[in-house]
Amino acid sequence: RAVRRKAAASTHTGFPPPPFAMGNCSSQCCQPASQDFVVDSKSEAPKPCPEAGYCSLDLQPQGLSPRAAFAKKSEYAPDTGQSPTSASLTRSPGTASTESWSASESLPPSSEALQDPQRSFLGALSGATPPSPQTLEALLQAVRELCRKGRIFDAMEALRELEQDLATAGAADVTAVAKLLDGDALVVELRLAHARITQMTSKLGPEVLPQGDGDHRWASTTIRDPHIDKDFSADIRVRFAVGGERDKDGPSAQIITCGMISNFPLDVHRFVALYRETDLYQKEWMLDCELSNGKVAGLENMYAASSHIVNSSPLLPVKLDVLTIREFAVCTTALFPDRGPGVLIVDASPPQDMTSFAGSDLPPQAPRSTRMSNICLVMYMTPSPGRPGFSDAFVIAKAGVSVPQWILPLTLLKKFLANYYVSVFRSAKTHIVDKWADLDYERRIKGCPGFYESAAAVGAQ
Repeated sequence: RAVRRKAAASTHTGFPPPPFAMGNCSSQCCQPASQDFVVDSKSEAPKPCPEAGYCSLDLQPQGLSPRAAFAKKSEYAPDTGQSPTSASLTRSPGTASTESWSASESLPPSSEALQDPQRSFLGALSGATPPSPQTLEALLQAVRELCRKGRIFDAMEALRELEQDLATAGAADVTAVAKLLDGDALVVELRLAHARITQMTSKLGPEVLPQGDGDHRWASTTIRDPHIDKDFSADIRVRFAVGGERDKDGPSAQIITCGMISNFPLDVHRFVALYRETDLYQKEWMLDCELSNGKVAGLENMYAASSHIVNSSPLLPVKLDVLTIREFAVCTTALFPDRGPGVLIVDASPPQDMTSFAGSDLPPQAPRSTRMSNICLVMYMTPSPGRPGFSDAFVIAKAGVSVPQWILPLTLLKKFLANYYVSVFRSAKTHIVDKWADLDYERRIKGCPGFYESAAAVGAQ
């Protein structure tokens, strides 16, 4: 809602729909060392897209309400088993990211049960009868099931409706349900994860994106690499944060980047796995990478993951230490115009008071490095139109580096980003996509069916 208010106050109502219309400068002024791909770049404002419209970012679920959706049965992901409860979130032995749970409660009630006016909130809202404790518990189970599928926005909407009904029920025997709600570990984590994601997305509203052909703040780079795919491209823009965009207590250099990745050869749920299973990623797969570690959590942390990377690119005057926490939300309705259902990834610096993640201490800063701070990256993955098995990703990010801004000119940042993105995606194609059957990603996907089956279902829309 805050993003929509900001959008309404802007002279534009949003941001250009992807893909961005990048310039076709032939100067090749920022080509990375490898010449096997094409880089089109220009440091001034790119040519405007003749079809560039504007619209607002809406993070609220649309269409059917959670109650109606469960009465109709979810069409996005099949039921795959029991729904965990706060008392049954026990991790089975195994690797860090294999989600196997024991559960003592059943799935949400059938559509017939929810449509019965004597037992459902649909009936309660129509004045037929107040909700019973059994119905309240059933709808709490529905919230848990949405969490199990990684549908954070839908789960939070269902939780709000449940809280409203608890407040209006007025029956003494709903007290036990209310206490269960307050003490439910999964509900507590849902609230925290939803708050973090909405806080991060609110920092990157439409007003920070390119505002047409008169916006000269951006430097742009277009990468094409036939080694990845004949139609692969990554359109990237970078600029410095200005005015109210800057964190007054943040580092000296504060940078904003945005871009559109098109036609990467992985299905959406497998592309998500590449980002989530951080402990499988090896430093040898990234250019100038000295360290790459990660830890993957399960449902108890809403499927979040941590990533710690140290990069010593010769293009930069400092060694960068990047520590982030990644959170994921399966979105059954489009968050961005003309993109359709997808998976939202928020990659952010951990809060200052956060010392551990998923039962392990957060790693210290690498020696003789500069730790990037105030990182906030939002990525939205969707299937590539007309290309089954391929994915697109819209990305917008903000980060800070504790060095004087003058030693990081946009031309240097542009060149670094071109090298970095080419190395990351080419390496992913060579070491992961082409060797998928030999790696552990598919086993991880099968070990976490609730989340990945839900991601696969929206990727097929």
